[in-house]
Amino acid sequence: MYLHLNRNTSVPAGEIVAIVNVPPSGSTAVCRGLSLPVTAVDGVPEPEWRCLVITQGRVFALAVTGETILRRYQKCFCLPQEGAHVFKNV
Repeated sequence: MYLHLNRNTSVPAGEIVAIVNVPPSGSTAVCRGLSLPVTAVDGVPEPEWRCLVITQGRVFALAVTGETILRRYQKCFCLPQEGAHVFKNV
């Protein structure tokens, strides 16, 4: 199964390591600490990044919240949406 990040970008759901909201301090420290290439989905500039989808080999930055991506992820596995997860900012 694949998690669709936009119309043209999808990642195998099994390769997702984490889905996190971008902290108020920004994404620079998080991305630097991961030492993975970063892809801005839809070419979104860094100040507009709201969520990072971290996979085994790449980080995807999106302009939607982590909660939105998490709902998409849950649909991949038909997981219940209420109370099925703990979502925490980095």
